[in-house]
Amino acid sequence: MFAYLTVLPSLLLILLTGTALTRKLELPWSVRFGVGAAVVSQAVFALLAMNVATQAVVGGLILVWAVVALIWLRPGPVKAEFPRLPALAWALALCYGVLYGIHAAAPEIQADGYTYHLGLVKQWLARGGLTPDVGFYEMLPQGMESLFYLHSLFFGLGGAKLMHAVFILAGAWAIYDLGVRMAVTPWPAIVLWACSPVVGITGTAAYNDVALGFAVVCTVTLLWTGHWRLAALMAGWCYALKLPGLVFAAAAFIYIASRRRWRDTVVAGLLLAVMVGPWVARTWWMSGNPVAPLYNRWFPNEQFHVNTEEVTVQYLRSYGVDWLHRGWEVAVGGQKTTGLLGPVFLLTPLALVALRRREGRWLWGAVGVVLVPWIANAGTRFLIPAAALLAILLVMALPRRLGIGLAMVHAILSWPAAIPLYADAHAWHLRGLPWRAALGWESADQYLSRELWEYRVAQMVNRHVDTGQVVLDFLGLPDLYANGRPVRTWQYAAPDKALDTIKTAMEYDQTRFYEVTADWKGGEVRGVRIRNGEESQWPWGLQEVTFVEGTTPIRPRLSWELSASHHSLDAAMAMDSNWSTRWQTWQERTPGMYWQVEFATPVRISAMKIICYRADAARLRFAGLQADGQWKDLGATPQISIPVALSLRRQATKHLQRQGFRWILVRLDGGGLEPVSRALVLHARDWGLEVVERLDGACLLRPRQSGSE
Repeated sequence: MFAYLTVLPSLLLILLTGTALTRKLELPWSVRFGVGAAVVSQAVFALLAMNVATQAVVGGLILVWAVVALIWLRPGPVKAEFPRLPALAWALALCYGVLYGIHAAAPEIQADGYTYHLGLVKQWLARGGLTPDVGFYEMLPQGMESLFYLHSLFFGLGGAKLMHAVFILAGAWAIYDLGVRMAVTPWPAIVLWACSPVVGITGTAAYNDVALGFAVVCTVTLLWTGHWRLAALMAGWCYALKLPGLVFAAAAFIYIASRRRWRDTVVAGLLLAVMVGPWVARTWWMSGNPVAPLYNRWFPNEQFHVNTEEVTVQYLRSYGVDWLHRGWEVAVGGQKTTGLLGPVFLLTPLALVALRRREGRWLWGAVGVVLVPWIANAGTRFLIPAAALLAILLVMALPRRLGIGLAMVHAILSWPAAIPLYADAHAWHLRGLPWRAALGWESADQYLSRELWEYRVAQMVNRHVDTGQVVLDFLGLPDLYANGRPVRTWQYAAPDKALDTIKTAMEYDQTRFYEVTADWKGGEVRGVRIRNGEESQWPWGLQEVTFVEGTTPIRPRLSWELSASHHSLDAAMAMDSNWSTRWQTWQERTPGMYWQVEFATPVRISAMKIICYRADAARLRFAGLQADGQWKDLGATPQISIPVALSLRRQATKHLQRQGFRWILVRLDGGGLEPVSRALVLHARDWGLEVVERLDGACLLRPRQSGSE
């Protein structure tokens, strides 16, 4: 029960802030709350960015601001506006409120919640500031995580997801306020949105999608009522909550500018810059890409790989569901696109009837903007903001009694016990009623051990891995519950390269490599460049490059400067005497891509030997840097042969150790990395690894200790 009380101080701070900043404006309470949430979130982020977000600093600033805000409010008290709902609506609110309240207070068992949303907050709490690590999730804007941090700083991580659950109520209230202004009966629209299964499960977890839906509704309300400056503030917070919010922020600014109120446009632009700019600047400074982890082809950098990003994005565009079946999947299926809106949303085309009204046309324009991110990510969660507006449009389009009836049907079909009657057996939705865990009558350890297999894996890992140690994670270890720091292969460059090294060592035994020997008339050169002369959808790379004078290999020197057309920092991996590592472009090959080395003083070279994949050996070109600073073709004639057979497995393991990967967690019973996992476990001795502990299909490995051979 205490968990429910811990969320009140943060909510009071948010409401006090929003009320103080909008005290002279005629605004509904939902919008005041939204303004407060945006400002508090951004203020917490500023403190985190300065690494001063400690209990003493944050608590002191809250106390000072509370006094100032209360004094500020004294001259002009704000009139409260309370929703007027029929008894039926309050009954539904009670049923779903109890359901959501219980799930929100129970320990976190949803994947994104226990990995990055609260995993990042856990790291911030340990540092008193933002993590310096660069990764897929670390680079995303984290406006909701800032509010999780505010709660967790004083009350711990256990009840942080209650902060997100509050936004179900706030979103419902915002829909009510917007519905009133659109001259519709608002409470059926509230039911259509708030009772939706995907809203229930994301809103009661430490996610950010429901908060984004609330922020979008507030932004639309402010634009409709002509509060341009506050609309820009809320639109900027949409971006701070979630990367797709950048579309909403840009659209809101364009709309404000189109009104030709230039003073409001300038102020709106400044407020957007305040809300969006710090997140973009941080991401740009840390990764070299202002919109990381996406668009790395536009902004090349060393932290993220183009082909990894594009494979991920290609999957997210469809989740394996074509356009013909996507509507059914997000409304009724619920498994492939992770979550469902409810069967009633199949009737969305009826909302087109609302186009006959000015309000309907305006809302449909907003829906068109809000749907844009869903084109890039077909997950049902990305429809939550649009669903809030579509709910109002459906109610606007239908006769009042029919709208009420539709809302009742939706409430019944969205109850967890009813969902298995029509949805996919593995549809993502709330299950059970963990009231004992929510009230603290069952310990978090007991609840998590029963409900979350990954938690049991984390407990296994915690028996061996010390706090902060890096774990190369092929399983999906819960950051929130693990002592170590899991890193995953698709999230940024370092684990990507680690997986590539392991795969190279696996594939070398299948004779998929060539040795290319390039001879030319000996002479001194100041550098050597190897160019690709072929176009292909696959990346181009080099495992190892060795220079020879006569019959003697030339040892690389620290004074040599290695670089490349792509990922120059990895160029040294082609001269590290380790065939399991390689330099590669990490995107499709095109003619002109190169790897090169420049010498501090001219070096006499008569040949070079290159180890690479067979496909990478085709149509290589060789140039030498002459004394006049020009690159000249060396006229080398490459000869191709199959290199000597040997095992690269231990070389791969030693490289992983040097990169800081001293633990590897694998899963043997599923997932795309199962072949790699099985190769590591079944041939652990050949890799120089040892199995530390197993749990069901999970297995923890580490390099063999000296004397354990």
